[in-house]
Amino acid sequence: MIPDQNLWTTQLLTLLAVLEPIGHLSLFLAATSHLNARQKRRAAVIAVAMSYVVILVFGLIGMRLLEAMEVSLLSFQIAGGLIMLAFAGVMVLGPPQPASKEEVAVHENEAAERQSALETAIYPLAVPIIAGPGALLSVVVTLPPSSIQP
Repeated sequence: MIPDQNLWTTQLLTLLAVLEPIGHLSLFLAATSHLNARQKRRAAVIAVAMSYVVILVFGLIGMRLLEAMEVSLLSFQIAGGLIMLAFAGVMVLGPPQPASKEEVAVHENEAAERQSALETAIYPLAVPIIAGPGALLSVVVTLPPSSIQP
């Protein structure tokens, strides 16, 4: 395998591991539970397109943006790790629960009425589920150094 193919394969496998499409299936089903089948397909297509754009833009200008804000790559890695730790804590422990079952029913009904397929596709599906801190961090870290120099 030539070096460019080796680098490309490594980057692809890293992104595939970080994006974990099978693991995000349960999150997709939970986030789109209030949508019908047609709206779920629409939300999936929009979410994938939006997350692609976010990852692409961050890959192209992410390092320059971090340098402009005077944030080191190490600081960005630490912050990304802390954000991922916070998400993991919520996934393991569950979100905070309202005080009563009536509040839960009211909150779920209001949330279902407010969110359309487009709103669900952009947040929470595209960002932060698909194009989350891990994906953005891995794009910046796996880019070859020559591609991030101004």
